[in-house]
Amino acid sequence: MIGLVAGLARCGSSLTMAMLQAGGLPVVGCPPVFEVAQFQPQFTDETFLRRCDGRILKWLDPLNTYLPRTLEVGPVLWLDRDHVLQAASFKKLCALWGQDLSIQRGGGELPEQLANATSSAVARLSAYGNFTRLSFETILADPLGSASLLARHFRPLGVLDVRAAASVVKQRLPACQPEMEFSAAAALQSFRSFRLEM
Repeated sequence: MIGLVAGLARCGSSLTMAMLQAGGLPVVGCPPVFEVAQFQPQFTDETFLRRCDGRILKWLDPLNTYLPRTLEVGPVLWLDRDHVLQAASFKKLCALWGQDLSIQRGGGELPEQLANATSSAVARLSAYGNFTRLSFETILADPLGSASLLARHFRPLGVLDVRAAASVVKQRLPACQPEMEFSAAAALQSFRSFRLEM
């Protein structure tokens, strides 16, 4: 069984994965981003995903990333974020990587596109059964309560130390703050170098 922390870019998934790791649950990937090259929109390594059994995996852009039907999926957490703030953070991240921002589906402004993509993704992921939602804003406002929710939701995969998980959250406002961003170089190194140890 595999656990999933799902969302769209800049939803708080890296923070949530850091909380789970700090609390002692088995996660896939390395800080600061917890993303792996074997599970991306253009490439899914099914053998790799099967080796992630018993762990929690970050699933960004679930509308465009393939998940094998034969994979046993356990708890699924969807991360919400205020779409205006999420769009601002996403634009800033794209600029950091030197990329021009574009979302492939639909028209309209970015916050509207994020809202539409969220509705579609939630409809798809809720079919997995053990599904819940948590917002980035709630994590920042109530780290201990959010860690308690994570402990209950991911209980099938182990016992989470709630206080250790909550300690990862730094006091800040939900708005995009430059000093809270991770280094692009560190993120890229994490993405390229991760190997699942068995």
